[in-house]
Amino acid sequence: MSKRKIWLITGVSSGFGRKLVMKAAQAGYIVIGTVRKPEQVKEIDAISPGNTYGAVLDVNDHAAGRA
Repeated sequence: MSKRKIWLITGVSSGFGRKLVMKAAQAGYIVIGTVRKPEQVKEIDAISPGNTYGAVLDVNDHAAGRA
């Protein structure tokens, strides 16, 4: 079992969130970053394959959150 810490960061499609994903992955953490659009998932996965994972989550979509 891996003892590496896992970070969950919301809003990583650009800006501060994207930079935070990069820095955390470089530091050896596993990072799950949320984006609003499904096509953005591959971009996050590609930052550090095997260490960064994109997930779709729109915090403004309340119905999807309940589902």
